[in-house]
Amino acid sequence: MNPERWKTFLSVVRLVMKPQGMKAVAAALGKSDTLLRHETDPNAPHKLGVRDLDRIMDITGDDRPLHHWANARGWALVRLPERGLGVEAPLRAMNHVSADVGKSVGVLLEATDPASDGGAKITPAEFAAFRAENQRTITDIMESQAAAEKMVDWSLDRRRAVRA
Repeated sequence: MNPERWKTFLSVVRLVMKPQGMKAVAAALGKSDTLLRHETDPNAPHKLGVRDLDRIMDITGDDRPLHHWANARGWALVRLPERGLGVEAPLRAMNHVSADVGKSVGVLLEATDPASDGGAKITPAEFAAFRAENQRTITDIMESQAAAEKMVDWSLDRRRAVRA
């Protein structure tokens, strides 16, 4: 990780600990607040481990460090639904997918209009808009899949196999 990205990442980790206080989070981790302060200082030789980061997110209930890290690497994280809401949930999510794909194609078509100055080239801002639409599409696909998975009755396979 480049030094600036690491510095920003650690500032997000420190930010999520603020409401409870570094002392309380350090105590929950079983370490001194001085050590935790050093581990979240980009200029100190100590390094925050993944296990402790995971525990910090559990203790604080805040996943912003994970989202920040993913975003800095060009990814977007999607929280999947806890439970399905019947057949309407996956169908509603797939309806959003259709709309999102249309928007994504529209962004790219508008950006690559042959009459435009750049022809088949797009600007970084146009690419960012295209990527944002694609990420929304992926989110809706994953939500649809998760909602449909909650509807699965795995025992049906066994029951249908016995009847056959």
